[in-house]
Amino acid sequence: MTRWTLVISSMMLLAASTTPSLADDVAFTVLAPTQVMHLDRLCSRDGPGLISSGWSPTAGQIAQAEARLPSFVTANRRPKGPLREYYRQYLGVVIGDRKLIYVNLFPRWLLERRELLGLVRHDWRTGFVDICDGGDEFWGALFDPEAARFFSPRFNGAA
Repeated sequence: MTRWTLVISSMMLLAASTTPSLADDVAFTVLAPTQVMHLDRLCSRDGPGLISSGWSPTAGQIAQAEARLPSFVTANRRPKGPLREYYRQYLGVVIGDRKLIYVNLFPRWLLERRELLGLVRHDWRTGFVDICDGGDEFWGALFDPEAARFFSPRFNGAA
């Protein structure tokens, strides 16, 4: 990763957490560690494992994950849609003695379709989004910041 990529990604992360007008353009957020409670009971996919606690990843760690996510998607050949069509929620999780980052992905159309107003949480920047069914468009994976790699992708089932 180049220095400029890290600087730009860090600025985007800062903008997402501090400036509402800029945050609308940023497709990801970092959730508070308390949101780990949602991962032990996901509706349509297996969770990442036994989580003992949450933690707050650094801007650099999130930038590293954002930079590596496109190649992980390409390697898994799913989801089929381009990554720019997804919102991403990053959440620091402790599994065993490892500090990992869980990324939760869901399609942008979920929040942009007016007929879904009231059915889906629109505070996605602060609250975990868990949707039942939906297939490959709704998924999550773990990122190991020490090894700089994603692993264990889990996709929702289809109704």
